[in-house]
Amino acid sequence: MFINILICDDCQEDLMALKQNIERFFFNLPDTYDYHIDSFSLGTELLKKYNENHYQIVFLDIEMPEINGLEVAKKLRENNNSLFIIFVSSYDQFMKDSFEVQPYQYLEKPIMFDSTKKVLQSIIKTLSNNQSSILTISTVDGDYLINLKELMYIQNIKGKKNYLEFHLQSGEIYITNGTIQSWENALKEYGFVPSMRGILVNIYHIKIIQSTQVILKNNESLPLSRRQAKIIHETFVNHVISLIK
Repeated sequence: MFINILICDDCQEDLMALKQNIERFFFNLPDTYDYHIDSFSLGTELLKKYNENHYQIVFLDIEMPEINGLEVAKKLRENNNSLFIIFVSSYDQFMKDSFEVQPYQYLEKPIMFDSTKKVLQSIIKTLSNNQSSILTISTVDGDYLINLKELMYIQNIKGKKNYLEFHLQSGEIYITNGTIQSWENALKEYGFVPSMRGILVNIYHIKIIQSTQVILKNNESLPLSRRQAKIIHETFVNHVISLIK
């Protein structure tokens, strides 16, 4: 398992201490676990670079100049609901305000190794349990990890044979090589069904099924063929029933 971690703290002493805690933690793990750490001293710097890598974990100092950690977290949350956000601060009065961005944990400074170890152990356990629902796709920009719950649909790119677009809930689109048929076989058990030839839709994101189209929860519409209408209906009904049980 490979984990991308981000640290942002304007205090270099605190930043280095946290980084050393993380490195010490991973040093004692089996070789099957690998990691990478990027660190920034300002939230503005972090936001400029953030889209260049896909992070799973971010440690954010709350009190920083220019833009504080709470505002940085709000911007990160706009594009990533599965990000593990851990706030670090010398003061606990910010705890209530931090709930708005659904932090995973709140750690008080100085950050001790035991507290760092505890939160990382918990996150890795969660990631391991969810490993089956995480996809790795290769693009020209590198490999990305995608949570299946955030993947709305996959479609062929017109005029480009064996090129696909992966459309995420955040609005991001990843382009990769492959075929709809291969992904249909791989994702069938996770509720992905063709709406027509060349389009594979995630039942989880369907809001309305009409005669010639499906409307997604973000109000985007996808064409629905007559041949696939019955299958889509049956899969959708089974999904709704499973939510009620």
